[in-house]
Amino acid sequence: MLLGAALILTAAFTTAAWVPIRLHGALSPASVAVYRGDIDENGKIDIFDLLSLLKMISGSQPNEQRKAQIADLDANGRLNIFDLIDLLAVLGGRKQPGTVNFGPSLTIAGIDPPKSIEGDTVVIRLAGIEPGSDLSGLKGFIDGVEVPLVRAGEGDSVRLVVPGWCGDGALSFQLGDQSSDTARLGYVKVRDDGIASKYVLDEGLENDPDVLLYEGFESDNWMDRWPEVSEAHLTYQNIEWRPEYKVTGVRALSLLMTSDAGMDAAGWMHHWWDGSDVAYCRYYFRLSAGDNWGNQKIMQLHGHPRGVKYGTGAGNRPTGYDWFSTGTGVGGNNGPPWTRVILYTYHPDQIGDYGDNVNPNQGLTPKIPEEQWVCYEFMIKLNDPDQANGEQRLWINGRLYIEQLGLRWRKTDNLVINNLMQPNYTGFPPAPGTDRYLWLDAIVLAKSYIGPVREN
Repeated sequence: MLLGAALILTAAFTTAAWVPIRLHGALSPASVAVYRGDIDENGKIDIFDLLSLLKMISGSQPNEQRKAQIADLDANGRLNIFDLIDLLAVLGGRKQPGTVNFGPSLTIAGIDPPKSIEGDTVVIRLAGIEPGSDLSGLKGFIDGVEVPLVRAGEGDSVRLVVPGWCGDGALSFQLGDQSSDTARLGYVKVRDDGIASKYVLDEGLENDPDVLLYEGFESDNWMDRWPEVSEAHLTYQNIEWRPEYKVTGVRALSLLMTSDAGMDAAGWMHHWWDGSDVAYCRYYFRLSAGDNWGNQKIMQLHGHPRGVKYGTGAGNRPTGYDWFSTGTGVGGNNGPPWTRVILYTYHPDQIGDYGDNVNPNQGLTPKIPEEQWVCYEFMIKLNDPDQANGEQRLWINGRLYIEQLGLRWRKTDNLVINNLMQPNYTGFPPAPGTDRYLWLDAIVLAKSYIGPVREN
């Protein structure tokens, strides 16, 4: 009887009711939205959808929740004759079908900062939560593993601390029976494809064909590799034997800084080689706790004409024929952690007479702790003499923090990278009666990317 009534209604609405209405761009069953009336979800509304609706209204076909939502053309939560009338209107071309959304109402609307590493606190802004909702049951997941959440004040924002085991950084949330969409956390992975990845704890790394220097301070004649060492360096250096104060082997270098030594602190030392157009330097350093590391130089690469050891020095703009340099260290105003990390760079196109401060530009904020080993790696690639295609980069613990391209280091190919300097200049010497320590270990100079020490 219901079928007969439907056929009469169909004839009244259109003489072409049996012609299917194709839904251009209709969404598949796996999509988050489906057109109302397309009960079999095949991308068109036709007589078979009409028959399915009749069976659902009469009770002869089970009303699966998803299909019932698609069949509810007037979206009032009930299936009845009015849905049948609406479906006939769609078939007759008198009405456009609506859509039913099966996607999550809980969505990730924003992530700040957009890039992060382990230990960073990230704020996530959520959308699709009803005002006044109880968020005490909100759960957050990274790579499918639940992580602790903290409300970020009022509104629909939460904080989480990025765990050290973070893999691909797939972030999602659950609130009651609602599951959010998935977003990428912007987790920056460690670059681990360098020379060091081939050698456990750097064992044998010094023999790699790309390595120019390996310094682990393991032998008593280690200073033979540093032919120029200042008097202050000789005075304040010591070999460190305590196990917790080394990265590889059994020894590291300890540098004492006292108020009496002034800004030059523990002095400096130099290593030279014949020169190259590309150089990478990786080293580990550790800061003692409780003093001002607001402006501390640690390691520099210098370039000079072949066979020449020195340039004109600080405060003198390079000409492109005489010298260049870039250097690393640590600084800031209110450490720890110390957040002022730059590449202090002398090159012919610098802004003033003193070198440029090249800041982090990869979306990550440095956080240099005290009493922990930190791995720096920086590099220089020289330009072709007639082009501005030079490069420099800095990685911290295997993650890229600074990249600068388009540099003009030189105007002649006689200018090469040929010096590694370990300076200890500090803008803030220890106060009278106090001192502090800088430890160094696992220094590598190479012709290609090195990377952090491989643990196992």
